[in-house]
Amino acid sequence: MSKTPNYDAKVKAILDATIPGERVCELTGERWNMTKEEIGWYRKFNVPPSKRSPFTRLAILLGFNSGLAFSWNKDYRNGKLLMSLFHPDLPFKIIEDQDWGKEDYSIYGKQIDLLRSFFDQIWELETTVPFRASLSRNSDQASIAIGVIEGTRNYLVAGSLAISDCFYNYGVINGKENIDAVNGEQIERCFSVSARNRLADCQYVFESSSCFQSCFLFDCQECESCFGAVNKRHKKYLWFNEQLNEQAWKKRRAEIDLSDYSVAQTYKEKFYTLWEQEAVWPQAFWKNVQESSGEALFNCLKCLHCFWQFGSNNLFFCWAGVSSSWNAFCTASGWETDAYSCSGGIRTQGTKYCLACTNTSQSEYCIHCEDCECCFGCVGLSRKKFHIFNRPYEEEEYWKQVDELKCAMLDRGEYGEFFPARFSLPGFSFSAGQIYLNYTQQQLDQFGTIQLDPRRSLILACEPKNKEPIIVEDLPDRLNDINTNFCHCPIYDKKTDRYFSILPNELELRKRHGWAISKEHFVSRLTNLVRHSNSPIEMEAHCSHCQKSIITYKNFIFPKRTIYCHECYLKYLEENG
Repeated sequence: MSKTPNYDAKVKAILDATIPGERVCELTGERWNMTKEEIGWYRKFNVPPSKRSPFTRLAILLGFNSGLAFSWNKDYRNGKLLMSLFHPDLPFKIIEDQDWGKEDYSIYGKQIDLLRSFFDQIWELETTVPFRASLSRNSDQASIAIGVIEGTRNYLVAGSLAISDCFYNYGVINGKENIDAVNGEQIERCFSVSARNRLADCQYVFESSSCFQSCFLFDCQECESCFGAVNKRHKKYLWFNEQLNEQAWKKRRAEIDLSDYSVAQTYKEKFYTLWEQEAVWPQAFWKNVQESSGEALFNCLKCLHCFWQFGSNNLFFCWAGVSSSWNAFCTASGWETDAYSCSGGIRTQGTKYCLACTNTSQSEYCIHCEDCECCFGCVGLSRKKFHIFNRPYEEEEYWKQVDELKCAMLDRGEYGEFFPARFSLPGFSFSAGQIYLNYTQQQLDQFGTIQLDPRRSLILACEPKNKEPIIVEDLPDRLNDINTNFCHCPIYDKKTDRYFSILPNELELRKRHGWAISKEHFVSRLTNLVRHSNSPIEMEAHCSHCQKSIITYKNFIFPKRTIYCHECYLKYLEENG
């Protein structure tokens, strides 16, 4: 028996009248073909078709996910400065992570007003209920981390899972002792990598997996002790694609000190020349993928139009997920099932239009709720059931009110779309969307984002201890010349017009592994590393070998690439890899 019969009747009439065909996005004017399959997903979730194109919807959802939004902000209770995901220009209240949830936020419960905009009503809740400053879960208090789940002893790490003793990491799953690592799984003791999975003791490695004790690799798998290689498989002792014996390779490697910044830059430039002149890019990076389409898919089944998925199945237009299934139009999900148009869901089931919820089920339009069931339009609740606008109801009354509310929202054209852009917790300018998509000002205007002052964000002032700032170019090149006197000193990067600093334990980790000092602000470094990988933006191209028309994905660093279709790429690897 239906629990929302009036809504079900209304949406059934809409779906019955929906036919496949060309549509025009109401926000961007983009044209797309609404297929039978897309309509099938609307029927599965019993929701009205969106008036926005799939790409626009995902581009907006990604603007709600944490990017590199480290900001100084204040605890709303006492004014204490906190390193936070929340830009100080945003109207949200924050408190220290360990204090979040000590209060029952149902005290902010509101009456339903069917005549008012739903989004205006929940906006009042979102700007009243406090958020944990970092939006991290199970991250120790010693860490400076945002959007991290299960982390210990991390510094300026964001959007990562099960990570420890890392500095400047983003989008890493199961990481340990890394500096400057992005987009990877099972990454240990690595520096300046934008990888896939299973890397250890590597530097300057990109789009590679199962590689160890290597430097300067692109698209390599199961390689060990290699220095400069592209498109290689099961190799050892390569030197810029030249095969050496063990003795010769070790002799050359011993003569190169990559802990010297200038030396590292010299070999990095040489590697980029090799990369640009000899590397072949597949039309998309896949591994162990069946009946799927998209980019950066690994161990996936039936994931269509997806991006950056690990171990997921039966997804439709989903970006950035781990072990998720039967979802449509979702971003940044982990172990999430039967979710529709959700962002940042972790271990949720049966949610729709939810933001940053954990262990929550059968809920809609909720924000930052944990361990909740059957809630609608709630913010910051924990271990609650049958709540609307943070107010409790008996089960029968709850469904009656939900039915009326969904009908009113549907009539106003609200139900069926995600929260407006102003609801973004990090702000679009400092979100995952900015990193992966590089929003244009036109897009930000179309989405209706809040404009944030960049001078008030991304400010790092780690106990300067009255030290005078130094210019980044004045840092010594040789790591051995960097001592603890440089620690906690504000370092000015004039290219980004921002300061950063070096911590004693960061310096110790660099010296232990022989990693060069970085002469660029960490936000610029990590954004650049992410953009070495392909973005989710589809583009038409032709296979450079057979000239077949293909769909590939935009790369911001390498706009000109040699791209092969899947068939030609596999044949190329057989002959050259």
